[in-house]
Amino acid sequence: MRMTFGVAVLSLLATSGCASMDGGDGTRVTLDTGAGRIVVSITPGGAPASACQFLRHVADGAYDGGEFFRSTTPASGDNGLGSMGLVQAMGPTPDVEATQAPVTDPLPPPVSLTDRPAVLSRGQLALAQIDGGSPTESFIIVTQAAPAGGLTTPRLVRIGRVSHGMKTVDRIAASAMTNGLFDTPPPIRRARLLGAMPAACRR
Repeated sequence: MRMTFGVAVLSLLATSGCASMDGGDGTRVTLDTGAGRIVVSITPGGAPASACQFLRHVADGAYDGGEFFRSTTPASGDNGLGSMGLVQAMGPTPDVEATQAPVTDPLPPPVSLTDRPAVLSRGQLALAQIDGGSPTESFIIVTQAAPAGGLTTPRLVRIGRVSHGMKTVDRIAASAMTNGLFDTPPPIRRARLLGAMPAACRR
């Protein structure tokens, strides 16, 4: 079942600085989609366990055959994440996280965009964390930052950002939709690590 990020079940946006897992630009992941290639850099900051879980999903092929299933903009109003633009994706098996051990990243403190208007920047990649537990495999990429005060009660764990391919993200976001969902969901054909799994994430 498709999971949208409802405000009642998500954990708070991680706001700590992004420290690289591999000493440079982070661990890079390619997403080969029906609209083109996206490269993301995973730099976990205060959420290393969540970042490792995402990378393990990639290494296990959990996103291969998945899809981007919705897009929202600030003009569409509260989308479960306050007023912001995003595309949301998932693998073909939405409950894949249930097969992995729970992660233990602490909940980050509440974020006020009135005080910190640049927290939700374009290109950011984040996961949901259900009821303070393990993150889901569904992820979002921010297409338009929320305006100051636009973030109310949503909760996310930031694990990285797009390093190449925002034009592809924008093409995905512009796909035809009905009732908030893509008519023909842009596929994720495959997701791959560029390089080795970081030592901190090896089982």
